Amino acid sequence: VAYTVYTNNTYCGAMRGFGATQMAFAYESQMDILAHKLRIDPIQFRLQNAYEIGSTTPNSQILTHSVRVKETIERAVEIAGWKGAAQ
Repeated sequence: VAYTVYTNNTYCGAMRGFGATQMAFAYESQMDILAHKLRIDPIQFRLQNAYEIGSTTPNSQILTHSVRVKETIERAVEIAGWKGAAQ
């Protein structure tokens, strides 16, 4: 038999963002599949769909600042030497 007892200490559990990396793998894999089906380079697909200042999110929020997603993708492509998706 076990009992849960709350004290002034936080009980054990997952830290903030638990599962985020697993979900990122899933949705990034889906992005690759969609790009392949549309015959678009996966990087170009991401750049075309990346949020930027002025973009409207699904909950109607208009973004007033940038997190530099496009710049980050472009720099990663440069560093990695990306030449396009393998055929």
